[in-house]
Amino acid sequence: GPMPSEHHPDPLVLNFRGSMIIAAFPDFITAQTWANADPYVLNGVYAEVSVTPYLATYWASPPSESQPKV
Repeated sequence: GPMPSEHHPDPLVLNFRGSMIIAAFPDFITAQTWANADPYVLNGVYAEVSVTPYLATYWASPPSESQPKV
């Protein structure tokens, strides 16, 4: 989702510095291929896209069967 560049009490008064998607892929190449195929990337809407691995260490609720056990 969208990433505001600053906090403001009025949610309609925001400047955005980008957006973030957290998704699971079997490997880095698959993730990068998926990101490169995004319509906003293909049409030049996004100036830059970064694919970065992360380690999920906290779940807001108990993990489901589809989530890895940490």
